[in-house]
Amino acid sequence: MEKYRKILLILSFLFLFFVNAAAQEGFEVDIERVQTEIYPTRGDVGEFRINVTSNFNQSKTFSIGYNTGTATDSSWYFLDNSFVRIEPNESHVSSLYVELSEDDDVVAGNRGPEVYVYPAENPSNKYSELVTFRIRREEVILITDFKSPKSSYDPDEPVELGITFRNVVQEDYDANTFEVDFKLGSETITESVSDLDSGDDTTVSTSFDITDYDAGDYNLLVEVKDFDTGEVIGDKSGTVRVNEFERYSKDVVDEDGLLWERKNLTILNTGNTILRSENLSSTVTWYEMPFITFEREPDFVDDLDGEKKLYWEVNDLDRNNMAYISYSTNYWSAVIVLMIVGVVSLIVYKQLHSVSVVKFVKRGERSVSVNVRIRNNTGRRVENVRVEDFVPGIASLVNKFDSKNPDRIQKNDEGTRIQWNVSEMEPSEERIFVYNIKPRIRVEGSINLPEAKLVYEIDGRRLREESHSVSADFT
Repeated sequence: MEKYRKILLILSFLFLFFVNAAAQEGFEVDIERVQTEIYPTRGDVGEFRINVTSNFNQSKTFSIGYNTGTATDSSWYFLDNSFVRIEPNESHVSSLYVELSEDDDVVAGNRGPEVYVYPAENPSNKYSELVTFRIRREEVILITDFKSPKSSYDPDEPVELGITFRNVVQEDYDANTFEVDFKLGSETITESVSDLDSGDDTTVSTSFDITDYDAGDYNLLVEVKDFDTGEVIGDKSGTVRVNEFERYSKDVVDEDGLLWERKNLTILNTGNTILRSENLSSTVTWYEMPFITFEREPDFVDDLDGEKKLYWEVNDLDRNNMAYISYSTNYWSAVIVLMIVGVVSLIVYKQLHSVSVVKFVKRGERSVSVNVRIRNNTGRRVENVRVEDFVPGIASLVNKFDSKNPDRIQKNDEGTRIQWNVSEMEPSEERIFVYNIKPRIRVEGSINLPEAKLVYEIDGRRLREESHSVSADFT
C-alpha cells in the first residue's frame, strides 16, 4: 500500500511539472536593447524593443509592462502600448522609451527597469528580464549651494565660508573621497570629505581668522578636488576686502636700581594699517631734570605746577611694529665720591677688625698641596681659633702634612673633615696650614674644593670668616 502511495505522489508531481512547463512555454519573448548610454544634459532618448511571439493555438491578449529599478524616476519611462492581441504563431514588437529630463541633478550611474510579458488571463505565466542602461555626465560633482562671504570685513570678524556639493559621477553607486581647499590670500585651509556616495550631498564649512591681515583686497578661491588624482572638479571664487582699523596699545615699564631709574615708554600698532600719528608722554619733577639722560630728546615740554610733562611724537608706525622711548634718571654722579670713600673705609675696617682666611692650592708631581692661611688683622689678641676644611669624597687625604698636624680628622661618606685649633694669636700673627690630596679615581679637568672656615673669639665675642672656594687640577 505504501508503495502505491509513493508512485501516486511521483505521478502527481510529474503531472504538475509538465503542466507548469507547458504554461511557461506557451510563448516566446525577445527583448532587444537598442541604446544603452544616455546623456541627461542632451535630452537623449533610450529605447528598449520587446519582441513577443505567441505559441498559443488561439488568439490571446498579452500585457507588456515594466517595473522601475532602484533610484530611477518612473516619469522617465513611457510605453507605446501595454496590452496587445497576438494571433497564433505571430509576433509583435513594442518599444519602451526612456527620456531623461534636462535636469542638472541627475546622478551618473547604472539604471534599468524590469520588463515583463504575460497573458492577460494568466498573470502568473510571466516572463521578465532586467534591462539596464548607463547614464554618463561630464561633471564629477554638482555644486548646489555656496555660502559666499560679505564684500568687506573688520579685522575682528571671522570670514565664514561653506560649500555644498553632490557626487554625480560615480558609477554603480560607489563612494568617493574629495578634498576642499579654501584659499584666502596666501592662507589655505583644507578639509576632507570621505566616502561620499553617489547622489549624496555634503556641506563643508570653515572660517578664516583675519586678525593679522593687512587692510586691502584678498582673492578668495574655493576648489573641490578629487582626492586620488588631485584634479580640480569644481570651484567658486570672489574677493574679500579687509577694512582699515586703527588700534594701538601703550605701556610703561619701570626699571629701578640703586640710585637710578629707567623708564621705557612703548606703543604697539595692533591695527591692520599704518598708525599715522600718536604720541608718548611722561611726567617728571623739576629736580629730576638735571639727572635725566634722554636717548631721544622730547619733541615738546609742558611746564606744570612743580612738574614737567614730556612728549614724543610717533609717526607712520607700521602694523605689528613697536616704537619706544627710553630715558634714565641717574644719581650716581652726585654720590660716586661718597661711595668710593665708603668702600675704602669698609675695606680698611675689615682689615683692621677681622682675622682673614685665604685658601689656595699648589700642584705637585703626584698630589695637590692645599694651603689655608690665616692672619690676625684686628690689632688685638684673639683666642680659641679654630680652622676647618673639607676634602670631597672624590679625593683622599695624604697622611703627610707640611705644617701643623690637624687636631681632628673625621671621615664620612661625603669626604674628610679636617680641623686645626690655635689657642691664641697675637696682632699681625699669621699661620699657614698645609695638607696634600690626591684623586681616588682618574679625573679629567679640575674639581672644586669648598671654602675653609674660621672661628675665633675677641673680647668674648665669637666671630666667623670663610675663604673663597678653589679649583684643583689633577691632570
